[in-house]
Amino acid sequence: MRVPSPWICEGGYSYSSRWEHVWMTVPFCHSRRRRGRRYREMKPTLPNGQCLSCTARGWTGWGWPGSMVASRDVFPEDWAVQRPIVILSPLLPPMRGGLADHTWMLARHLSMRHPVAVLSSRDVYTDAPFPIRATVHDWEDVAELELELGALPSDALLVWQYVPHMYGRGGVNRGLTKLWRGIRKSGRKQVVIAHEIAAPWGRLPNQWWYAWNHRRQWRSILGMADLVPISTEAWTEEWKAAEPARASKMLTLASPSSIERVPVEPGHRTAWRAAQGIPADAKILLWWGSVSGAKQLMWVVDAWETACSRLGPVYLCIVGGNPSIGLPGSLKPYSRILGYLKAEEVSRCLQAADLVALPFSDGASERRTTLMAALGHGVAVVSTVGHNTGPTLRGADFLSLVPATDSNAFIERVTSLLRDDAGRNEMAKRGLARHDAAYSWPVVTQQFSSALDAAGMLSVVPLPKR
Repeated sequence: MRVPSPWICEGGYSYSSRWEHVWMTVPFCHSRRRRGRRYREMKPTLPNGQCLSCTARGWTGWGWPGSMVASRDVFPEDWAVQRPIVILSPLLPPMRGGLADHTWMLARHLSMRHPVAVLSSRDVYTDAPFPIRATVHDWEDVAELELELGALPSDALLVWQYVPHMYGRGGVNRGLTKLWRGIRKSGRKQVVIAHEIAAPWGRLPNQWWYAWNHRRQWRSILGMADLVPISTEAWTEEWKAAEPARASKMLTLASPSSIERVPVEPGHRTAWRAAQGIPADAKILLWWGSVSGAKQLMWVVDAWETACSRLGPVYLCIVGGNPSIGLPGSLKPYSRILGYLKAEEVSRCLQAADLVALPFSDGASERRTTLMAALGHGVAVVSTVGHNTGPTLRGADFLSLVPATDSNAFIERVTSLLRDDAGRNEMAKRGLARHDAAYSWPVVTQQFSSALDAAGMLSVVPLPKR
């Protein structure tokens, strides 16, 4: 029977049979104190009466609804417990942003394969198909992080979601580097998933200082982490060349879309247009995401204005932030500023659009979840090539790219694609096929799991025989 609480069970520690899927409970045998705070350390007693502390496998007061032990009666030669995975991330829903959604989806999909839990901030959602410990108040406070890490199973695999500014002012926290060094010295395994690496070099002294320290901290990570998945192929290639001795630790791991494709009726495009007051035969140019300088929304507005002058009425739909932009007065009737929508509504909007325009100032890359969502919904995409665009996307035929510095080329490409229905539809089909083969959550989760397994971090831990 499953223990009700996902974290602490007063009667014992819950785990299941890997093959029989039977829930059972075993008693505690230890507790301890750390810096004035008492942690209950669950040292499960095996069916043979032996305590796992004798095997240096220290479980703490976390329930692991996916942790599994194989029955010796079923497989006498293979009696083992699977290593748990703890994802550490300051961000989870209801916080908005790509990293909050990424953490949720990563934990959800990994938990289908492995015992997974998440350590996150206070006030995040805890109603999830995996355990969430929402206890961290200040992620810049290394002492607090050390206390929380002390409450984890001693052999848990630590998976850090890494964006520099989440862990320190300006993205610099030298205490965190010391913490990672201590984790490595203790023999614990840790993985750092890099969604950003360093700020660009700037001319001002403070900009230069932050950029230099980000890179210094990053080099430390490369030395202390056991595996470093990087969300952008261009960054992976750059740092493999810069650090050849550590290249084996690095791999590209795309950030899939947090917007799952919902089923729609055959007449969905017409129905969605009617609900928005858009003619059934009108073209829809879509931009969506958070509003920032890197997204270059004004490029899209300029392209929309040009397309309207050449092709007749084209409707511009903006989903996400509520931008304060000046739209041409005569064209305002052809705009729909939809703001933040629920994930299923975003999916329906994407499936009704003709073209998604994403002119990133740094170029299209695998870390852009808005790009992945468009590909995953079978919509044609026009974007840009920049310094963050890797060789795979540069040579892709499943999206249309122009230089990130050439707004005129972007405007011409948008207009051309809106005019070419057949070419646009064929590109959209190729994009959907590529997404499902390389960028979907099941595929990326399998890649991550395989990389962990190849690095020896998912190997089961033998338990004492009866």
